[in-house]
Amino acid sequence: MNLGKYSFGVGDRFNHEGEAQLSALIEATSNGVEVTAVWNKSNREHDIVKSEPEGTRVEADAAVKALGWEGLYFVDADHINLSNVDRFIEYSNFLHSMLPCI
Repeated sequence: MNLGKYSFGVGDRFNHEGEAQLSALIEATSNGVEVTAVWNKSNREHDIVKSEPEGTRVEADAAVKALGWEGLYFVDADHINLSNVDRFIEYSNFLHSMLPCI
């Protein structure tokens, strides 16, 4: 996996702002800056707002489709560990901050 030179965290706690944020990356790309979009919502954020990683994947895929994004994009499983990684496996393609469970 290659994120490229620049990546940008996209999305919000309630899965409503993905298109708006992705449109900014589209503008950057049209000005010659290649940016990889990374939808980012931590395990803690999911717990706080009572959401699941599936919602982040749905938002990411919908925004990419709606705006015709042709660049790379990933859905991050942020701040996870061995006790909670299972809820992210099906929906995330970028595992971040995976710490060993002792």
